[in-house]
Amino acid sequence: MPKDKYDPPNAGRQHRIMQRSEIAEGKQTRWSEMEIFGQVRNLSQDLWKMSWLTVLYLDNNQLSHLPPQIACMVNLEHLDASHNHLELLPPELGELVHLRELKLANNHIRDLPCELGKCFQIQTLDLTNNPISYEVSQVLSESVHKLLSMLMDSLPPSHFHSK
Repeated sequence: MPKDKYDPPNAGRQHRIMQRSEIAEGKQTRWSEMEIFGQVRNLSQDLWKMSWLTVLYLDNNQLSHLPPQIACMVNLEHLDASHNHLELLPPELGELVHLRELKLANNHIRDLPCELGKCFQIQTLDLTNNPISYEVSQVLSESVHKLLSMLMDSLPPSHFHSK
């Protein structure tokens, strides 16, 4: 169980665009949150280079998959990919060990990658309205941590050796 308290991002998202004067003065920004919306079907490969992001909203789009490059977002704490067309999740999602909140509601996900068990800090895992297996659904209804442990136990021993 994580020792530090996690405060989820503010549901009432606020956006601020830098003013031209700030840009002219050379002001730099390293925003920690990004929202991509507008019935998006494909994501730019440049997105995965933004490893400083802690929050990524991909909800309400038309995404059919998340690429393996998502593993590059090593600081991600909150990922919302709800209301898309996802069927599979990449095993590389398990590299996001700082993830606290994973929202995947209203997709077409049937199974979870075992590697997700490495994300032991997840406190919220929303799989509502997905055709997930009865076993996964039952374990999740008991506890997110129990599900993560079950997934971790399913990893093959070779997965734990250094690459």
